[in-house]
Amino acid sequence: MALHYYEDFDVRFSYLIITGVDAGEVGDAFERAETWLDAWSLEELLAEARSDSDPEDRAKAVERAGFAAPLEFDERFFAVIDDALRHDDPRVREGGIWAVTMALYPQFQPRLETIAETDEVEVLRKMAEALARGLDDDS
Repeated sequence: MALHYYEDFDVRFSYLIITGVDAGEVGDAFERAETWLDAWSLEELLAEARSDSDPEDRAKAVERAGFAAPLEFDERFFAVIDDALRHDDPRVREGGIWAVTMALYPQFQPRLETIAETDEVEVLRKMAEALARGLDDDS
């Protein structure tokens, strides 16, 4: 089993990644770390990403949710990030794109292609195109 600790000053978030061959051991380590570190729960991260009304805060909250997204497809995380990708404010859409870089669910492919083809912000079109191409390569 391996533990990796990271600090991301951009999204004001520290996180621990626990990996291993034995899912039970990883799960136990996750539960102990969550208790000892007074960590945000997945539900707290999702709630913040759903509720922040300030576009910059929401973008950062969605990015944090992306960090926490399970490797296996999770409808809750998909919905939060997909909402951000469809948001009116380009800052929130950008946060959604960054979240997809961590939650690499192939279900994001159609939304990224739409952004790449239609978004009014060029940098977001380019980011989405590159990410969609990368997701397509992983399939």
